[in-house]
Amino acid sequence: MSRRRILHVITRLDNGGSAVSTFLGAKISDDVRFEVALAVGGEAARSAATALGRRFGSGSWPVFPVTQMRRSLNPLRDCAAFFQLLGIMFRYKPDIVHTHTSKAGVLGRCAAFAYRILSRRRVGVVHTAHGHVFYGYFPPLKSRFYAQVEGFCAHLADRLVALSESEKRESLERGVGRAAQWVVIHSGVDIPDFTGASDRRRELRSALGIGDGEVLAGFAGRLTAIKGLDALIRAAAILKDRTELSFVLIGEGEERVRLEKLRDSLGLGKKVLFSGFQDKVFEWLCALDIFVHPSLNEGMGRSLVEAQAAGLPVVATTVCGIPDVVHDGKAGLLVPVYDTNALSGAIGRLAGDAALRLSLGAYGKAWVSGSDETGYPRFSTRSMALKLEALYGSL
Repeated sequence: MSRRRILHVITRLDNGGSAVSTFLGAKISDDVRFEVALAVGGEAARSAATALGRRFGSGSWPVFPVTQMRRSLNPLRDCAAFFQLLGIMFRYKPDIVHTHTSKAGVLGRCAAFAYRILSRRRVGVVHTAHGHVFYGYFPPLKSRFYAQVEGFCAHLADRLVALSESEKRESLERGVGRAAQWVVIHSGVDIPDFTGASDRRRELRSALGIGDGEVLAGFAGRLTAIKGLDALIRAAAILKDRTELSFVLIGEGEERVRLEKLRDSLGLGKKVLFSGFQDKVFEWLCALDIFVHPSLNEGMGRSLVEAQAAGLPVVATTVCGIPDVVHDGKAGLLVPVYDTNALSGAIGRLAGDAALRLSLGAYGKAWVSGSDETGYPRFSTRSMALKLEALYGSL
């Protein structure tokens, strides 16, 4: 029996959650039932795939660069990317096209629709947005336009995948797809071994100049505007007189220089540290006492799962899928988005209450480690794999 071919289409492969989730989904689908290929936007598609392969391990999949596919809107370039994708589909002859993120989702679904007609082949089409763009990213008028585009393109897909029940609900509220089209499949997160975590914690805290009796709060992820990190730094300014409390931002991104300037303008000096990109993020999480995630929009939040698995209490915003992942008052403290006073209040409360930190951390660790209907941990890549296989098998 020949394996069914799956073509994953994504705007770019970087270190963000959508790229990692797409890569892991492709990796675990590459088995006796399916073979996979990637169509990736930009000139550096193959090198980006190779970098993720070194990080997570991979098979020898075909990687098709879609050189004209970029995140920004450009009608001429987008039209060229559409024809590039259509040509890739005629070359690869997929049985299933699985598109990821907004730009690749629009162009990929349109190309798959044309391919179905021109090739006269039965092709299943799946789209995963990896979190919607209905607020937090753009001004209201532009957000409504994108919601209408997503609503139209939903008709070009057989199934739509949400990372959380809240993402599914908020998409349906804006007229994107029908309830029967939607399925919730979390982004798979495998938790590494904790062996040696206490020793590594001491090493990292010592390198940062953080003593054993001090409290270290931090964020881990891409330093981008959607993560709302201005609020974290402004919250640190409100808590400036709490001498036992320091902050660290773990990761890299286009916002770093601006955030460093904001930190300096608020006179925070070494109270807010930047670690730069770290390949072994989990080790750095073990150095923290509080995890802070002030995102403006989040479909799920892989780092929230990792933080809870590390036994950290979480302070985060009540946007989209975050309340589905972090149970308010049980695993962490959730605050309204853009509310710096509430954010600083929650961080300050945890910084002054070690017992509460332990209680919230223990609940969160048990929650993310618990099994779902597959019999595997609810956020694991194995659970994601079984749900994806069932989805592909239904097409």
